[in-house]
Amino acid sequence: MGTLAAVVPSSPAVADVPPAGECTPTSLVNSVSMSGSSTTVRAFRTRVKVARKARPLARVQMRARVGTTQKYVATGIVDRCAGGVSSPEPVTVRFTLAHGTRVELTRSARARAPRPAIKAATKKVKVAVRARGLKANRPKIAARVNAAASAKVSALLGREAQMPAIRAAIMAEINRVRAENSLPALIHLPQLEPLADEWVEFVKDGPYAHDTDPVTGMDADTETLGCNPPLDGYPPTTSENLHWGSHGSPAEIAEWTVAWWMNSAGHRATLLNEWNIWAGIGLAWSESGEYWAVAFRATTADCSNL
Repeated sequence: MGTLAAVVPSSPAVADVPPAGECTPTSLVNSVSMSGSSTTVRAFRTRVKVARKARPLARVQMRARVGTTQKYVATGIVDRCAGGVSSPEPVTVRFTLAHGTRVELTRSARARAPRPAIKAATKKVKVAVRARGLKANRPKIAARVNAAASAKVSALLGREAQMPAIRAAIMAEINRVRAENSLPALIHLPQLEPLADEWVEFVKDGPYAHDTDPVTGMDADTETLGCNPPLDGYPPTTSENLHWGSHGSPAEIAEWTVAWWMNSAGHRATLLNEWNIWAGIGLAWSESGEYWAVAFRATTADCSNL
């Protein structure tokens, strides 16, 4: 995952409200349950020390990688809006999550002879290493379950069908943040989005850069829309934030992306720029990375004439 600093401060846009009667493709996860789990222990190093006394004491130190794999089944509803008509249908998806942890522990055991002592200590340390690793892995996997289930169910809509909901969710989240900072909501400008889509499609797998070319860049793109000059009389500017690495439901993508931007000074300034009025969201799906790349663009121009 990643994010790229903004060029000129810019801001969010308002969520689309579909016209009455228009069907928007949606997905919903109803339940998620685990269907299987397995844990493996792969030792990197084992050290054995034996104190030869009346009853030998064996100390075994083990450094290992403990891997846990869990299988899940999720049920939900998808509405593909085939032909523009709402047609919700129940779906079931299966997915697997895994996590690995390095563990190093030492355990001791006594026996009548060195060999049984070593065997007993080795068994104890293996059990302890497995338990420690499993305890560390489970919460890591659990933290990803809901997002993974949402992503799997949403994927059934098809990437193109998800884009309107993702754009709307990101815009709504940005405007929520603006409201918290006593700033007005940005106005959604859909004409910006094909231009942003084209650029983020170009950079989705890297190298990541802003579209700043003076002839073909984002300022030139915005000029082609034919917006009026800013009401304050200054030349219009276009700002851009980029982010890559998001997946899950539209709401999760929006929360994750905007949170990244708000935790970066440059991106935060872009989102909270009071001079921006109109904005749009560009999207592209990276097949190699299995994530959404997002471009947020906003302009100070007066686009009320479009």
